[in-house]
Amino acid sequence: MINRLQDWEKFNLQMYQHIEKYTKAQYDNPDGNDQVENWTSEDCMQAIKKYLARFKKCFWTTGKLCH
Repeated sequence: MINRLQDWEKFNLQMYQHIEKYTKAQYDNPDGNDQVENWTSEDCMQAIKKYLARFKKCFWTTGKLCH
């Protein structure tokens, strides 16, 4: 039987750890503000499109999920 709550809790923990170990170190500013907090919705969509294009290129070139 699928337990959606356990799946969510596992995913949530993985994302929390990723943000703490990788994302904050790469994207937080020295003053503690996140770079993205000043982005417009258009800025976010452009960043998503760039990431998706990079993901597709990597996947179709290597057959692996990479980022």
